[in-house]
Amino acid sequence: MSSGVYPRPILTTGIVDLHHHDGAYSLEQFKAGGGLAMIHKATEGKDFTDRSFAAAMERCKAATVLRGAYHFGSASAPGAQQADFFLSRAGQIDGCLLVLDLENNPGTSGTMVSSEAASFLSRVRAVTGRWPVLYAGASDLRNRVAKAAVDVRAVFARCPLWIAQYGEPPTPKGVPSIWPNGGWSMWQYTSSVENGPRDQVRYPRGVPGFVRASQDRSCFRGTADELAVWWKSAGL
Repeated sequence: MSSGVYPRPILTTGIVDLHHHDGAYSLEQFKAGGGLAMIHKATEGKDFTDRSFAAAMERCKAATVLRGAYHFGSASAPGAQQADFFLSRAGQIDGCLLVLDLENNPGTSGTMVSSEAASFLSRVRAVTGRWPVLYAGASDLRNRVAKAAVDVRAVFARCPLWIAQYGEPPTPKGVPSIWPNGGWSMWQYTSSVENGPRDQVRYPRGVPGFVRASQDRSCFRGTADELAVWWKSAGL
């Protein structure tokens, strides 16, 4: 999905992610406003299941919206154990894109370290045959990769990258070189109507159909048709 021009001229911005605190939404309005895909929190740590996840997956299926699930990593248990828990909730959902959310965990369970993240990613790959998507903030990702052991970096590099940076597009120099061609497959470019790139035509803020104005929104490096193909094949 890469090209010689960065970022790629064709970007698809109809991707939203959420969890149960994000409030009410209409998938019909979301689709009418250009929405294509929803990634919902499924699990966290060793034993937390998002109470809205199962219903959200059924709603996406009924509305023919691409569906994804993310696990919010923590230090509550080994990475492989968390992966098994995540897969018990999301692993059997047809067409569901699987994601590890690797970021600071402000709760009492603590933040997942990079070596346990690699164990999580490897376990999902071993069970499903696909590497999950790795989500991380740009600055934290650079720090983690710089400090990670060689085997951990090798695991990270196998995973499609979903990077978060609320501002201008991440440049190739701003993404660890273990990911070629500028790095990211998806970019979370805004978390509300108040932040994001200056160009709000190419990168619209807010999400149609969502009551909550402060909603995460991401883009994909490619067309809507390419997004649909990538959703089924990423990480193979």
